[in-house]
Amino acid sequence: METIINVGLSVDGIEPKDQLFKTIELVKPSYWRVEQGEWNGVKERCMVGVIHDPHPERILTAATVMLNQDAIAYIANGVGYVANNPLGKYRWEFNMEFFRPITHTGGISLKL
Repeated sequence: METIINVGLSVDGIEPKDQLFKTIELVKPSYWRVEQGEWNGVKERCMVGVIHDPHPERILTAATVMLNQDAIAYIANGVGYVANNPLGKYRWEFNMEFFRPITHTGGISLKL
């Protein structure tokens, strides 16, 4: 199943060194790019990509913990979801207003 993901790269307002590469290593996108995004009113770089996994919720929930993210938004089968960090204090809901689709122009298109 093709799943479009948005993964913010900042942790507490600062992007850790190698955060992008850790993200790519964990979620293994087929292709991806980096765009300017926003999370909770704070501008940050965002990795927009596509993964192929029959259970995206499982891999993305694990990634929230390993990348110290509150949540990862994704679209699977045309429906928006949020993988929330199980250790976090909030449960976020999907909001298309903030989601960056893979077809959005701009950013840097790259293939692995």
